[in-house]
Amino acid sequence: MALPGSARAGVARLTGIDLFSDAGGGHVVLSLSRQTKFHYFTLKSPPRLVVDLSDTRPAHEELAPPAGGAVRDIRMARHKDGTLRVVFDLAGPAKVDVQRRPGAHGRERLVITLTGSGKQSRRKSSPRPVRTAAAHARTGPLVVAIDPGHGGRDPGTTGPHGLHEKTVTLAIGRMVAERLNRTGHVRAFLTRRDDRYVSLTRRVIEAQKHHAALFVSIHMNAYPHNPRVDGGTCYALSEHGASDAEAAQLARVENSSDRDVAGIKFSKSHQVNVVLTDLLQSSSIDAADNLAHEIIGQFGKVEPVYDHKVQHANFAVLRDPLIPSVLCEAAFLSNPHQARELHRRHFRAELADAIYRGIMHYLHSFAPQRFQGPAGDRYVVQRGDTLSGIAHDHGVTTRALKTYNGLDDSTIRVGQILHLPPTATAQASEPDRTTGS
Repeated sequence: MALPGSARAGVARLTGIDLFSDAGGGHVVLSLSRQTKFHYFTLKSPPRLVVDLSDTRPAHEELAPPAGGAVRDIRMARHKDGTLRVVFDLAGPAKVDVQRRPGAHGRERLVITLTGSGKQSRRKSSPRPVRTAAAHARTGPLVVAIDPGHGGRDPGTTGPHGLHEKTVTLAIGRMVAERLNRTGHVRAFLTRRDDRYVSLTRRVIEAQKHHAALFVSIHMNAYPHNPRVDGGTCYALSEHGASDAEAAQLARVENSSDRDVAGIKFSKSHQVNVVLTDLLQSSSIDAADNLAHEIIGQFGKVEPVYDHKVQHANFAVLRDPLIPSVLCEAAFLSNPHQARELHRRHFRAELADAIYRGIMHYLHSFAPQRFQGPAGDRYVVQRGDTLSGIAHDHGVTTRALKTYNGLDDSTIRVGQILHLPPTATAQASEPDRTTGS
């Protein structure tokens, strides 16, 4: 059903979602920064409401609240034409009515009434808010899932000197998580913290439970037919098959420990899963491509790069359509030189630093609205400033300031916003240069 809307220029922002429920249904209120065209329709098996908002973006990427009452789940995806699609999984079949409520300064609210989506009751009950979210209500650090590949009975590939992939990925994953946690703005969690087997499905489920904004899986590569091949690269999920035969083969190997993994399921209906996955996955893959590109660029500073172009393959661990996910093949265990280097803490720390810097650079470049601390944690570059001078004035090292902001060099410009690392942890964020096995 199409409803008329405003044709005013500019992009509208979805600034809040409020849910209210009662015994016979409920209400959803979408708060918008301005009037915009919208279109909605319902689907059955399972019951869903789909609302398309023209030229709209969420004011914050974590806007959708946990659902409750008449609404079981909420998902959002922005299409290439600028349309923001909001999908509501309903508790049951419902009649839907949408009313526009203009507000001050051009703002408006869309009030969605759901009748019959909850348990029916003859007793009257007043609506009550069950969950609420607003763009300014975000609290706490952004969550990044760090996934050390393999583990337990699944050792992964083994190098010529007997080093297992599972050992290296866990060591590097711990270092990446430690560096992220020191920032104060990012909280990392590891899908495994020791040498245990964790299924691919469980890794993704844990990322969802922690409301992860990014998922970074760490692996080592192998090419036994040519031990001279070395370097790192990153993969993202492909909608249309693998980039090449090698990527397809690699995906089959990495997926082999969980042959029945089918990705995230929204319902028992295969058709529903296909539709909803396609709806949300495009924007997630775009974000993953940007993240993978940033990490590859950082790999190039500490080792050869196997492929500068982001590769695509159908890795099971990357199939969550809600979380931008990448798989990093950090080095080649089949290469004798890199295998020896991977025994050393120094090289592992360099790879961990590269992944950490790639994540941080991505957050500053592509998700600034989700990565801003208190005003006191930022500095606006003034005329005559130098990076070393700013670092000195705030009691941090130049290296820490560059690393924290994902800067490749010391070049800064007037008006640029720099995020200041906590003084107490600035020195701790220096790369660990000690060696050892």
